[in-house]
Order: sequence, then C-alpha cells, then structure tokens
Amino acid sequence: MTVWLESIFIRSLAVLSEPDPYKRLRLSDGGGAAQTHPYKNMPGILTTKDSIPPFPTDIPTIPLLLISYDLLTRPIGDPAGDEEKKRMFQACHELGFFYLKDLPVNSESMWDLADEFFGYSQEEKDKYDMGATGNYFGYKKSGAFVIDKKGTLDRTEFLNISKDQVLGVDPNPAPQPRVVTENPVVLKSFMTGCHNVVEAVLRTLSIHLGLNPEFLGNLHRIDRLGGDQARFTRAYPPPEGVSPMDPNTMAHTDYGSVTVLFNRLGGLQVLTPGNKEWLFVKPLPGTAIINLGDALVKMTGSVLRSNQHRVVTPPAAQAQCIRQSIVYFSRPDNDVRLAPIPSPLVTQEMKDASQNPEDYPTSGEWISNRVKSRLQVNYKGEESYTKGLKVLGGIIRYRMPDATDPPLHSLLLLGGLSTRMRTPKFLLQIPPTHCPLYAHNLGLLRDLTGDRTCMSLRSTQSPFLDLKYIDGVDYVYDKPEWRDIGPAGGLLSAHQKVPDATWLVLAVDFPLVAKEALEQLVEAHKNTKTPVTCFYNHEGFEEPLFAIWTPDALETLKANVADGKTGPAFTVRHLLGRKKGQGPTDIPGYIQPNHKKWLRNANTPDEWNNVVKELGREEETVERRVNQDQTLFLRTGGSKHKDSVSQKDVEEGLERAIAG
Repeated sequence: MTVWLESIFIRSLAVLSEPDPYKRLRLSDGGGAAQTHPYKNMPGILTTKDSIPPFPTDIPTIPLLLISYDLLTRPIGDPAGDEEKKRMFQACHELGFFYLKDLPVNSESMWDLADEFFGYSQEEKDKYDMGATGNYFGYKKSGAFVIDKKGTLDRTEFLNISKDQVLGVDPNPAPQPRVVTENPVVLKSFMTGCHNVVEAVLRTLSIHLGLNPEFLGNLHRIDRLGGDQARFTRAYPPPEGVSPMDPNTMAHTDYGSVTVLFNRLGGLQVLTPGNKEWLFVKPLPGTAIINLGDALVKMTGSVLRSNQHRVVTPPAAQAQCIRQSIVYFSRPDNDVRLAPIPSPLVTQEMKDASQNPEDYPTSGEWISNRVKSRLQVNYKGEESYTKGLKVLGGIIRYRMPDATDPPLHSLLLLGGLSTRMRTPKFLLQIPPTHCPLYAHNLGLLRDLTGDRTCMSLRSTQSPFLDLKYIDGVDYVYDKPEWRDIGPAGGLLSAHQKVPDATWLVLAVDFPLVAKEALEQLVEAHKNTKTPVTCFYNHEGFEEPLFAIWTPDALETLKANVADGKTGPAFTVRHLLGRKKGQGPTDIPGYIQPNHKKWLRNANTPDEWNNVVKELGREEETVERRVNQDQTLFLRTGGSKHKDSVSQKDVEEGLERAIAG
C-alpha cells in the first residue's frame, strides 16, 4: 500500500538519533604481499586506517525500523517482547529490511581478518577462485560478475567462507586461505553469533506466520549442510569517467533467507516499493542491517518481502573511501525444497499450485543457479543475461528486471455492476478451492509483477475484499472525469497514477487464465515492441482488457476518450493499424493464445456455469453459490427467481451490505 513508508517512518523515530560516526576506516595493508589495483595510487583515495568522513545529513535516507535483539528474544507473553516481534514482522512484510541492535555478535576481529585477506597478492587470492560452476564459496575478483544486460562488470571483490567448513560440518572441505585456517576461533564465534541472530528472526517469523516457533529454524540448522557463509567485501571507487551513482553491484534481491550486514560507510541503497527512487541506508554504529531473501518469499507466497537493493559509491566525502563490509548470509539447508509452507497466511492457491515436491527446486539448486547466472564467464550477450536469470523455470521462476528498464506494472480490473451475472463477478469462487475469482487472477499478476500490482475497483467493492488476498496491493479508483466510461476509466486512472509505467491489464472475468498466458503475452510484447500487445479470440476480436499497454498507447486512449471514443478496442485497432474487415493474423501486436480457453469470458450465469462444468464441478453453479452465501446475494426488492436485476438494484444492495 502507498502508506507503508509513512507508517514505517512514524514507528522509526528511534532511528533518527545521530550517533558519533566511526572513528576510522579499517583498511590496513594486512598480511601477505601488497595488492596491485588500479585505484591504489589515485590521489585522495583513502586506503588506510584514515578517519571516516561523516555520512552526509542532506541526502534522503530510508527510515528503517530499529529492532532490539534483547526484546526479540524475550519469551512469548512478555508485553515489550511481543510488541517488538510484531514490529519486526511488519518490517519483514512491508519492506524486508530493518536495523538490529543489542547484537550477540562481535564483528571487530572480522574487520582485521578482512584487511589481512585483501592485502594478499592477486595471485594468492586467485588460488581460491570460486569458479564458474555455481559454487558460491571462495574468492571472486572485481569484474567477475555482470551487473546488467549490456555486460557491464562489477567493481567488487569478496571472499565467501563456508559455515560448514568452519564448523566442521562439510565432509569434503576445500582448500582455504591462511586467514581462514589460522583464525578458527574468530570465525566460529562470528558465525555462531550470526546464526543466533538468524534463529531469533526465523522464530519471530514462524510465530507470526501461525506456525510452531521452531518451524523455520528447523529448515536452517547450524549442523546441517547448507549455503550459509560469511563474506568479506571490498568495493572500489569508480575510475575516472564513471558516475558515482553507477552501481558497483547489480540491483538484486538476496538468494537465501536472512542476511546480516555490518558496514561503516554509506553506499547501500534500497528501491522503495511503489517508488522509483533509490534511497541510501545510513549506517548506524552498534547495529546490523537485516534483510530477507528470496527463499523465504518463495516459501511464503510473498507474505514476506525480499526487496531490491544495490551498492553504489558512498555519498559525499565518503566517496573517496574504499567501501568494506562484513556479511553473514543464511540459507535453508541444501536439501530443503522451496515449496509453500503450511502457514494460514499462505494462500490456498499457492499451496495447491503443485502437490509434487519435485516441482520445487532445493535450496542448493536455487542458490547455485542464481550464482551461475551472474558470472561474467557465463555471459554470452544480452540474451544469455536475460535467460540466465530464469534459471529454474517451473513453479519458481526468477527474473530481476534491469534497473534501467521501465518496470512492468499490472492492473486487475474488478469490473462494473455485474448486472447480467446477477452477483458480483469478482466474488465468484473458483472450484475446487473456492478461491475468489479476483484473488485467483490477482495471484497470477503478483507472481509476475510483485509490488507493482494494482486493482481498479469501485468504492462499493472494497468492503468485500479479503485482506489476506490483497495485503500490499495498491488500489486505483476511477478519477471523477473518467468514472462513467467503463474500463477505459480504470486504464486511464492507473496511467495517471504511474504515468511512465507499461501496464499488463487483465479483466477479472477471465476465469481460466493461467500464468502461461501472462508469460506468452509478456514475451510477445518484448518481441513486437508495439504500443499495445493483446490476444485475439477465436472469432478474431481483440481482447483489449487482456493486453499490455505502453504509456504512449494510454495517451492515445486518453485523447480518444476526450473525443468521445471510449472503447479500448477502438484505440487498439487504431494503434495497430487494423482496418475494417481485416483479420488479426500477421498484424504485429495481435497475439493468438496458445490455448483458447484462456480467453473464455464469463459475463452471465450460463457462461459461468459452463466454466464451472469445464472445471469438473457441475454442482457449483452461480445460483447455488449465491443461495448458500447471502452476503453475495445482493438482488433486492423481489423474488430470488427474478429474471433480471437493474443497476440500481445491485448498487442499492451493495450499499445496504456495506452499511449492515
């Protein structure tokens, strides 16, 4: 919802204090031979233990919630502890980022180990290269990752240290640099402390997901093989001619479950939901930055959030510093499949998506494929970059849009008064799960566009929406000037809300639509690059409400509406050059669906009953559902055998239901 940032800001006043900045930047030459690097002798670059310039006070930052580990770990029933757990869950649901203080982790010695490792010669560090096969432990040099589809290389080097090797869980340990083999006590202390943090976060999430408190923790056991790792990271300032705002790392979401980040310089940015502006995360001494990863999002059907973030050059005077950080990444055990968990907050549709566990990748497969997709040696041009991000297919599919591409938004049109159906179409229930039709179609759109999903609705419809289906979805009400022109009003109101967005539009009365239909439409739009891309049905008619509309197309629709031509189909034919009597075949922008049933429309009881029969539930007719549930039986002022209902009847029935 659009109010999320305001609500977090109100609850985050404790974050706004100004602690003293860290006194020095821990970047000693360390042990081993000196490193040769193009930035080493650049004038003004801080590469030693200099004082860190303060974080600027005149740039926008994101006001993350400040959570106390001490309060988080209090027993259930403690008032202060329960309130803190609630705040943490809210942060994980709305943004997926928060600060954590009162930590059971001492990261000081880890900075010294990082200094030592990055002081090694390049030849020495390269002995522990992580390779190109999907292994995610070892060393990655600067420039080994591709950060956009143009093939731009990153400016960050890091060392990933396996939790399983440090704690003796891995039966086949790989060779490690001296900094690892000579400092087991420091590394074990750091990793066990961070794992305690992860367990506290997972326990809180389990409680608020309606599960056993240890449910998620049992999928992240410290003594089982998994992808947990500590990371030493060093990001270099941009060379001459490169903008400081060009990212060091690609815009991304983390692969696993929980990330624990310690850093002393700015540079981390978060892309706020519903906002195209990247906001800096201000480092706070004595805290870690916690964020959630994709594994938890997949298992909860997006109840939890994994938010896009990136790293750029630190702001203002800090830009002259080499940015270093210490991170702990927690992932589910390698053999855990990323299938929906049995939480009451996870929609039944998500749980019913597949009953076969083999349809879901394991955590190990998921992370390995994500790593391979980013490596420069696997880059074979723009197509390989895009395909590389679709690494798993099937139920769990990942595609992070390039940060420079206009993001695709989606719009579900809930429809008008449904006078022909004699009951609101959006509330009809899909058998056999009885998921409301709007929730079914909304779920398909959210899987594709995430928090860029909106609903176009009337004010009289909103009281009938179930919060568990729409939490986090934005509403779009028709603007007064377009309120009585039908679906064009919903399209134009959404366009006015986000003027430069391309909209995937879906009317609610397509009950047999599938995710494959949306994927076909999106892929076709990428290939045709037409102002509008839409399906056409078996009679050759376009489906303008099952289409993708660009901003230019919506501006044309706006002009046509002002000229009295309010039908979206008119604008589609106009934009795509379809002449009267001409069929849609071979006209760019007109797409024949792979399955005709996707376009099966339901506007009357007979049409809906035919859909229900096709789904194998002949007994669940419209009349039966309406008579069973009086809240849906909105016909007023006459017998329930009345053949037709006026718009006034339905409107008055809705208003009466809202009032009582």
